[in-house]
Amino acid sequence: MEMESFPRASMVSRMMGFELRDHSWYVATDIPSDFLVQVGDVNFHLHMYPLLSRSGKMNRLIYESRELGLNKVALDDLPGGPEAFELAAKFCYGIAVDLIAANISGLRCAAEYLEMTEDLEEGNLIFKTEAFLSYVVLSSWRDSIVVLKSCEKLSPWAENLQIVRRCSESIAWKACANPKGIRWAYTGKPSKVSSPNWTEMKDSSP
Repeated sequence: MEMESFPRASMVSRMMGFELRDHSWYVATDIPSDFLVQVGDVNFHLHMYPLLSRSGKMNRLIYESRELGLNKVALDDLPGGPEAFELAAKFCYGIAVDLIAANISGLRCAAEYLEMTEDLEEGNLIFKTEAFLSYVVLSSWRDSIVVLKSCEKLSPWAENLQIVRRCSESIAWKACANPKGIRWAYTGKPSKVSSPNWTEMKDSSP
């Protein structure tokens, strides 16, 4: 298969999304899949070009597998497991991915594992997940705690990427600046009780 025959724009325009059938994900497109990625007990029937275009690790694995006459790879050590890879794969295809506190740590680690850097494409997944962590998660009591909790299953990736340290420091700093926020974050008080804003925090002396 020639890589040039699968431009992403064409792929995306002919695709509706992903479909899950019996522990296997399929891309809803009339172009047959040509590459299988196994993550744990879940199979992803994908296409080479979208993976090549945004993942440095998949670049190497795909070419190594072709040299061996194979069309599949296993990523059993991918942080975040099948759930994180599903989102990363959708991102490779240009499908909108919702970043939330519950999935951001796994997706950030998976993006690092897959080497989805700016060298391959501007606005790649490492950049987007890092921006979400920095500007959304770390500004929120609730999100920082949710992300910190989710890091338990992502060792050592979450530690190496400083996710644990940054969330811990954010929570500790907010606790010093406004201790009342802790009760809200843990008890799920109504949304009218908000986290401290920047003006309130910068005027407080921890």
